[in-house]
Formats: sequence, structure tokens, C-alpha cells
Amino acid sequence: AAALYSSKATEFYGDWLELAIDGSGDHYKMEYDLDDTFSLKYNILFQYVLELGGPFENSVMEMESAYYQDNLNTYGVPLDNVRVRKRKREQDAFGVVRCDTTLYRPPSHH
Repeated sequence: AAALYSSKATEFYGDWLELAIDGSGDHYKMEYDLDDTFSLKYNILFQYVLELGGPFENSVMEMESAYYQDNLNTYGVPLDNVRVRKRKREQDAFGVVRCDTTLYRPPSHH
């Protein structure tokens, strides 16, 4: 059964790479039909932290990490930008692991 699930995951990953890339080419969108959107990709994070070894390539993680850095706010990266547009005052945030192992950028207290 594990081989079947691994095979299916690899197949779906190939489809996702093609269908989820944003028109800008600098990140993967939240849903296939929603350009100019993003969401945190938990599976990439867990694969990296737990050293699971597949299916996401390092280049995908690097691209997403760079995009998340461009979208940081005071508390980290929002879960997605659709929620931010709808409810600015109730943003959910989630720390993001960058490829260089930076976990969190604390808010400045000036």
C-alpha cells in the first residue's frame, strides 16, 4: 500500500507543479484558478523539517521561501493572502522556515 500511495503522491506532485504555478512564475498559487494568491505550503515545511525526502524539490521550497519573505508582516507570513484581503484586522500568521533555517523575524519595538 505504501508504494501505491508514494506513486500517487509523485503523480499528483507533477500535476501540481504544472497547474499551481502563478502567472508571475515566482510562487505557487493557493488554488489552480486563483492567480495572484498564495498560501503556506505545510507539506513542504514538514518534508524539510522532518527530512522526509520527497516529493518536493529544494527549488520549490527555495521559491516559496523567497516569496514568503516578500510577504512578511509583523507576526510572520499570513496563512494566505485571500484571508488578509477580506479581514485585515484578523490575520492568522504562521512562522516559516527558510532554507537558511531562519525561523522567525521578531517585530521591532521602536
